[in-house]
Amino acid sequence: MRRSGAGGLVTNLIAAASVFATACAQRPPSALDATRDEFALATSQRAGFAVSATVSTKRITRAELDSIDATTLVNAIERLRPTWLREPTGDPLHRETGPSVYVDDTFAGALDELRLIPLDRVAGIQFLAGSSGFDRFGHSCRCDGGVILVITRRR
Repeated sequence: MRRSGAGGLVTNLIAAASVFATACAQRPPSALDATRDEFALATSQRAGFAVSATVSTKRITRAELDSIDATTLVNAIERLRPTWLREPTGDPLHRETGPSVYVDDTFAGALDELRLIPLDRVAGIQFLAGSSGFDRFGHSCRCDGGVILVITRRR
């Protein structure tokens, strides 16, 4: 039933919002509902890599590194979390940079630095979103594209 006037408009908007909320609650989840972590997990699985649903998509453990046949750190990340190595996109003037690499909380450089880290020295790897990188490393952090934090084994 439609009403006219300002009061009727508000009533109609409330009714429409209620119908929309009910429809959203009843529909099955879609890919659009996935978080970035769920997307990374789905991407890894689609690429043919066995990833347990209980595995964190923000961390790679030593056990995960040992479970795959990788020869380099870059190869391991490509196989386990390919979205971490995303290329910069967008307008060149406002382009998001790729992730920065930190080793044991010390800035190492860009993604190329991963090639210099021996896989057998890695205890674990963590991906931090840009804001988490700024929180951890301060405002001088080159964290716009995120941070790949490599934790090495203590000798």
